[in-house]
Amino acid sequence: MQRTLTRHLPRWIKASVLKFFQQLVDKDGGLHLKFEGTPYIDQEGRVVTKLPQWAEFRLDGPFSKEPSNNYWTHRIEVNLLVATNLSTQDFYSHERSVGIIYDAFRTEIPVFRLGNGEFDNQAQLGCFQIQTEEREAIIVSNFGQIETDIKLTQSTVEGHYRMDLKTE
Repeated sequence: MQRTLTRHLPRWIKASVLKFFQQLVDKDGGLHLKFEGTPYIDQEGRVVTKLPQWAEFRLDGPFSKEPSNNYWTHRIEVNLLVATNLSTQDFYSHERSVGIIYDAFRTEIPVFRLGNGEFDNQAQLGCFQIQTEEREAIIVSNFGQIETDIKLTQSTVEGHYRMDLKTE
């Protein structure tokens, strides 16, 4: 793989996948997306600590291999933790949020050279496709209310993706 590509690919993938999910989640409204373990920052740049529901984004990979000369396979695992405060009046608000995320996983994810550096020309590099060959394509795990004294229910939505790239 070209040195420029290997140096920037993990960043381009993470930025592209996060942007993809952020756009899909934001368009429906009511669900806030953030990086795993970080606070949610609103549009005015303020840290918001109390949200009725949110999702935390996590990405593993890329896992890359070269099955033939200049042909690369990249795999990633995307996991979104969905959390809903149980004090809400809507009994099914958590399932609605899980459904929004689940639906987003069904779509291919374009990867762009995002950023403002020398090699970040915003061009599309490739596309991740959901994988179904070795396991379930999309996995939803419901954890329910984890602690009895905390009125919060949680679920995860996980998908495994593959992108093939030809380099020169």
